[in-house]
Amino acid sequence: MGNINSQLPQGVKNFVPGEAGGFKNIEAEILDEFCKWGYKRVITPLFENLETINTGLDERLRSRVMKFVDPSTGDVVALRPDITPQISRIVATRMSHLKEPQRLCYSGRVVRFEHESSGREREIFQAGCELVGTKDLSADAEIMALAAAALARVGFSSGLVIDIGHGGALRAIDKIAGKHAERVREALEMKASRDLDAALSSARLPKAARDAITALTQTRNVKKALSVMDRLPAFKTAAANIRGITAVLDEYETGCEICLDACDVRSFDYYTGVTFQILHPRAPSPLIAGGRYDSLIKRYGHDTPATGFAADIEAIVKALSGVRGADENVHFVIIPSKSSLRREAVRLGTWLRANGFQVIAEARPRPTRGVAPSSGIITIDGPDKLRLIEPKTGRVRRFSNLEELISEGV
Repeated sequence: MGNINSQLPQGVKNFVPGEAGGFKNIEAEILDEFCKWGYKRVITPLFENLETINTGLDERLRSRVMKFVDPSTGDVVALRPDITPQISRIVATRMSHLKEPQRLCYSGRVVRFEHESSGREREIFQAGCELVGTKDLSADAEIMALAAAALARVGFSSGLVIDIGHGGALRAIDKIAGKHAERVREALEMKASRDLDAALSSARLPKAARDAITALTQTRNVKKALSVMDRLPAFKTAAANIRGITAVLDEYETGCEICLDACDVRSFDYYTGVTFQILHPRAPSPLIAGGRYDSLIKRYGHDTPATGFAADIEAIVKALSGVRGADENVHFVIIPSKSSLRREAVRLGTWLRANGFQVIAEARPRPTRGVAPSSGIITIDGPDKLRLIEPKTGRVRRFSNLEELISEGV
């Protein structure tokens, strides 16, 4: 056989046991937090018909869809680049008869085409929530608070920033800028103040509008930004919406810093109201992003409002690197001194696993290699002869039976 090319395609990676285990542990804790808030799990397919996928995507994301021909049907199908449109389809086609609001959660991979020079991952691991069927401001506040609670659950005890934006504010800027809207948006997206000044000058906006947009790019303080937005009628609806949501969010006492970037340009055009990202100093990209999308589900045939978010699991894992490593340890290794004692080893291993420990129970006598149990090695020399070898000190403790070991040793 010739040499096999083991190099992975650009933008995807392997996760070895320690990495994969920590990854799945954090994902499981996040999902458990979602469930504790009353969100119910849904599972969507990795690929769908291209037409169905495209229904929920804007032009920019459609260009990043990875697609192929289904060899069994000849249809063009696509790997999902976003799960929220899939949730929208499920709500519209399978759940439209159910009483609202509906609280739904999910986890899964999304795949997006990225140019090699972009440095971005093609495969993204997400977990998210969608609160469907209500326009109440409390729903947006709940979604933000839940996102913060999920991050706190996995170890972010401080330093989180909820960075709020608003789709309505951007649409107001588009309206003010008129035919120059695209150029203004590009400057806002690039955070390029010189380009923004040039775009605003070209648009010949009234001085009040030009000054307000410029001022909004220069402050993240919520009160100051809202004060600027109050100056222009075009911003007043968005300002009132943000003011009401942040007032409710304060009641959750998330411990997060709250900032406002009213001119932030999000990557998806389906956001109609408040948007948000949760940032942390250890993370170069947002840990969580989301917002309100009141018109997306309508594209699939059911007109109902919704708000939600998606968490980037890999970004969360990287930010927590070195903090959660201990969770990956095997706690005990059980070794029977002879094969006839395998039943005792199985019995002890079963009990320890049922009580939350990670356990390797060897099937036959042999030394363990490549495993360093954090709590000890248990050897079984007979039904009444058990030894617990403590890993740090090497101390050996002897027990006459399984019950004694359980009550005194573990």
